[in-house]
Amino acid sequence: MAVNLWRRWKDLQSADPILVADVVALDSGRVLVEFPGGSTTWILGTRTIGGRVFVQGGKVQGDAPSLALVVDTV
Repeated sequence: MAVNLWRRWKDLQSADPILVADVVALDSGRVLVEFPGGSTTWILGTRTIGGRVFVQGGKVQGDAPSLALVVDTV
């Protein structure tokens, strides 16, 4: 049986990256998060304003540590 290497490689890849964002506003069951570049979006989840969270697939995945954020271009 032939193995489709492209499909096998794609199955190993995560569909959505895990990002870090700051919570800036709340709504019922949603939070407005701001990413390091300044863009904002509403995602599903509940947290407190000012908290830092991990975001994946449009949902809050958990609390992120409140460490100094360093953005670098490679």
